[in-house]
Amino acid sequence: MIKKLFVLATALLLAHPLLAKEGDWYGIHDFIVKYSLNEKFALYNRYELITKDNMSDSYFALADLGLAYKFHANWTASAYYRYCWIEVADEWEGEHRPLLELNYGVKLKDIALSNRSRLEFRIYDFDRENDVRYRNRTRADLPWGLYGIKPYFEEEFFYSDNANNINANWLTGGLYYKWSHAKLRVGYRWWAQKLSDGSWENRNMLNTNLMFFF
Repeated sequence: MIKKLFVLATALLLAHPLLAKEGDWYGIHDFIVKYSLNEKFALYNRYELITKDNMSDSYFALADLGLAYKFHANWTASAYYRYCWIEVADEWEGEHRPLLELNYGVKLKDIALSNRSRLEFRIYDFDRENDVRYRNRTRADLPWGLYGIKPYFEEEFFYSDNANNINANWLTGGLYYKWSHAKLRVGYRWWAQKLSDGSWENRNMLNTNLMFFF
């Protein structure tokens, strides 16, 4: 029964782009390298690019470096320094974004479940008020698939201290494939963003994530 429910939920989420109203498509593409120093410590390096206008125009990019410490079989704490490039009024501006993470992971009936809490300190090089943002992501990697290609889905919400409320949410469903030293995810992301006037805007987004681990 659990298997059928998860597969149905994933199928419905993947079908959403076909049912959604036609509009601008965004893209978010991540490239990550994990290097395990020993059984407890690992280095992470991430690059990300976000595009708009049907994925024809890049307007956000980041690079970071972080250290993760696995202090329990199910728990990992991490600290990163991240630098972001943001296009504002046709000019590229900078954001410093040191962050802290706490990850919990467990397997339930061969389903890999995880929850990540992230605290971001957003420090801008341009005329924008600095902010502290909390993000929480829950992910499920399902064990059922064909030729090693399996479904996953995740939900992530964003809480901004400046806004004093939840002002964004990502709901993602897609497929992943893992081989000896890499894992690839390709999915559809439904992005709900709260605008300055208090209304919500929904956006379609293609999500790709390629991770190498050594």
